[in-house]
Amino acid sequence: MKKKGLLIFTFFMLILNTVCFLYVDYAMQQDMSIYVLQVGRYKEKENANQIINQLKELEMTSYFYQDQEYVIIQDIYLEERQANQQAKELSQKGITCVVKEYLIDESYQEEIQKKNYKRIYPLLKQVDTK
Repeated sequence: MKKKGLLIFTFFMLILNTVCFLYVDYAMQQDMSIYVLQVGRYKEKENANQIINQLKELEMTSYFYQDQEYVIIQDIYLEERQANQQAKELSQKGITCVVKEYLIDESYQEEIQKKNYKRIYPLLKQVDTK
């Protein structure tokens, strides 16, 4: 009877141990929110270039990537407040835009701070907004 109890105890400890390891692994893979200030989506490159030139005239940066369309973004922000403030400024200058929140792995934070967006664009194509 003692062996059976010890065997049951060991079995439950293995299960508990496995669950703990899975939780720690999950917790280590932290997602973070980024805020993409999207200015437009265009099927024609010519139309995308028009908005890019409009932003240049306002001395504002712009970036674009292509999925099925040309997606024009003003920038990517780590703080929602900054993205919303910039969106407000663009709106006051007559440019329609939207702030989109994406959840991405926090390992990309440095890429965003350095504005190395080429590694971020594929994530924006495949990750749904929050």
